[in-house]
Amino acid sequence: MRLRDQVAIVTGAGGGIGSAVVKALAAEGAAVVANDYGVTLDGKEPSNAAADAAVQAVVDGGGRAIAHYASVAEFKVAEELVQLALSKFGRLDILITPHGILRERMVFNMSESEWKDVIDVHLNGTFNLVRFATAQMRQQRSGSIVLVTSNAGLEGSAGQVNYAAAKLGIVGLAYATALAMGKYDVNVNVLAPHASTRMTDRLRSDFFGNTERPDATSAAAVAVALVCPGARSITGNVYTGGGNHIARWSQPVEVEHAYREGNWSTDTALEAITQTLTAPQLARFARQGLKLPGVPETAAVES
Repeated sequence: MRLRDQVAIVTGAGGGIGSAVVKALAAEGAAVVANDYGVTLDGKEPSNAAADAAVQAVVDGGGRAIAHYASVAEFKVAEELVQLALSKFGRLDILITPHGILRERMVFNMSESEWKDVIDVHLNGTFNLVRFATAQMRQQRSGSIVLVTSNAGLEGSAGQVNYAAAKLGIVGLAYATALAMGKYDVNVNVLAPHASTRMTDRLRSDFFGNTERPDATSAAAVAVALVCPGARSITGNVYTGGGNHIARWSQPVEVEHAYREGNWSTDTALEAITQTLTAPQLARFARQGLKLPGVPETAAVES
């Protein structure tokens, strides 16, 4: 019971990742505010059923939880959610954010609303939550935050440009927040889950390889481990959890360099880019058999 007497907010709490996180937090003794707007994958037809089911599972197990149903894409809703945690349980120690919707389309066909709706829920909604959670945690001078990204954000996803952009934006939000909140004893990390959920079950096997798609247990375990007292000094990192595999992603750093006397010209920059800086391709080109630009159709994509 490493989280006894602590209070957590979990968004998307009725979904595959969120539900598993709620259960894992409750098993460690945390009280949980379970938020879920209860919509379909494309953000429609809201319902209270998902959040209610997550709460009922905790209560049936002897834990403490309360449901919240509104969309965190609204700034005031995030404030209300934090205030609910304070009024019901007296404090806020943990924020974990596995909420989201999809509006899938190739970039050249995507509408303005398809772009904005996904950005609003994922990126703006995550900011809204971080904004009000960090204000409370700063006052308490303690807290732990796990923001949820996706491999689509870290590696790209051809038919999910809105989702990929939002999910990588969440990583940047986490890095900046980790730097801002360290002096208040608040750690901030990122989870890229690898699990079978209603979002991922629709996708081709290319996204998972030929292995069996794991349930959300390991992803939830990594999220909860990151908010345990023993991990408080770990901040500003991105982790994957799924099945028998957990991993930490590298932080962005310069990996190759080129220098010359004076400024670069187009000619010298082109020479450096093509001959000195090796420019490896995105891993998903090979994994999904996607054609590289400038390469004939008959040429195989090297793995």
